[in-house]
Amino acid sequence: MEQVCDKLELDPNVEFVDQEGAKKKIAGSIEIKGILGSDKRKYILDLMRLSPRDYNYLGPENHTCVLRHELL
Repeated sequence: MEQVCDKLELDPNVEFVDQEGAKKKIAGSIEIKGILGSDKRKYILDLMRLSPRDYNYLGPENHTCVLRHELL
């Protein structure tokens, strides 16, 4: 994940507090979602943050303006 963060210019050291109150670090966005697939493998989904930002909409208030995957 750190290599992916480096290529996409994401912060590789995001800190968060888990359910027990312990501080943890994760490479990527705090808004990722982990799922257990029907094949019993674990997957991490972060499609919104792994999409490049649309530079027509700059500024922190437009952080969710990203390019659609079809355009890539």
